Amino acid sequence: MAKAPPIPTAPAHPLRRLMRRLPMLRRALAAALPYLQPLLRWIESPRYDRWFARWQASGPGDDAAIAALVGAAAPIRVILPPGASAARASLAAQIAVPWTEAPLAQGLVLRLAPGDRLVRHALAELALAARASLRPLVIYADEDSPDHGPWIKPAFDPDLLRQQPAFGHAVAYDAGLLARHGLTTLEGHALMRAAVAAALAEAGAAAIHHIPAILLHRAAAPHPPWRAAGGAPPARLRVPMPNLLPLVTVIVPTRDATALMAACIEGLLNRTDYAPLEVLICDNDSTDPALLRRFADWARDPRIRILPCPGPFTFAAINNRAAQEARGEILVFLNNDTEVRHADWLNEMVSHAVR
Repeated sequence: MAKAPPIPTAPAHPLRRLMRRLPMLRRALAAALPYLQPLLRWIESPRYDRWFARWQASGPGDDAAIAALVGAAAPIRVILPPGASAARASLAAQIAVPWTEAPLAQGLVLRLAPGDRLVRHALAELALAARASLRPLVIYADEDSPDHGPWIKPAFDPDLLRQQPAFGHAVAYDAGLLARHGLTTLEGHALMRAAVAAALAEAGAAAIHHIPAILLHRAAAPHPPWRAAGGAPPARLRVPMPNLLPLVTVIVPTRDATALMAACIEGLLNRTDYAPLEVLICDNDSTDPALLRRFADWARDPRIRILPCPGPFTFAAINNRAAQEARGEILVFLNNDTEVRHADWLNEMVSHAVR
C-alpha cells in the first residue's frame, strides 16, 4: 500500500529562492496585490502533484496486489451528502472493497462532505487497518486540498482533538461503537470528540489508529481544513491551575543587545500575570554601558538575578549553568528578543507543565 515519505522541498528555482529569503516582501505583495496570491503560492510551493503521483497514488497495475492483500472484505458504509457526484465517481473506482449507503450493524462508517473524493485504494486501506490485532474503533488518514496542499496528520493527540477537528474528513468509525453510545446522529467535531471518548473508554489508546497516507482529496476551501467553519483559528486549550503555584525561573542569556533586553525584561516584570517568578539574566561578557546600568537597576528587583557567564557564547552551556543556579520548580528558556504579548502566557504554559 502507499507509504508516506517526507514531503519534498521546493525545486531550486531562483524565484522560489528569492521569495523564501524575503518573506516580508511576499507578505507586502500579498497584502497590496491580492490578485498575485496564486502566483506567489505557485512560486513557493513544492511540486506536490509529482510527489503524490510517485508516493501516494495507485494505478491499475497495483489492483491485483491490493486485491490479494485485502482478500474478502466486508462492505464499508459511506454516508454521502446530497449530489456528491465527485464522491460517487471516486467510490465507483475503489479496489477490492465494496461500499454501501445502507446502515450496518458492524464494520466501518465513513461520512464524506461535499466535494470530497477518495483515492482509489482508500477503502482497501481502511479495511486493512480495521483488521489490526488490536482492532481500532476510530481510523483516520491524511488528506489534501487544492488550495492548502497536503494535510499530514500527527499521531493521535487528545489535546489537539479537544482544540480542533484534528481528524478532518478522512475518518471512519466502528458502526457498533456509534450504536452502543448513541452517536449515530452526530457529525463533524462533535462526533470526533464523542467517538474518541467512547473508544478510549472501551479499548484505550489502541482504539485510535492513524493511517499515514493521503486517502482523501477535499474540495477547495478559503481556510485551512483544521480550522473551524468560517475560518476561525482553533480555540486555546485551557487547563485549570493548581492551588499552589510553583516557582518559575525564566532564563535569558544575552551579550549586550540593550534594546532587546529592555523589551524582554519589561514584559516579564510588568506584563506577565504570574506571581512566583524568578528571572535569571545570563550575562555573557556584556560591555554596553547602557545595558550594564540596566543590570544594576534590575538587580534591585528581588525577582531578578544577574548571573555572569563569561567566555564564548555557547547557548547550551549558558543555559545549563543557569539551570543549576535556578530556584524554580519549572524552567523557562527565553531568547533575549522575546516580547510578552499576552499577560497570561506563563499561566497557560505552567498549567500544561503541571497537569
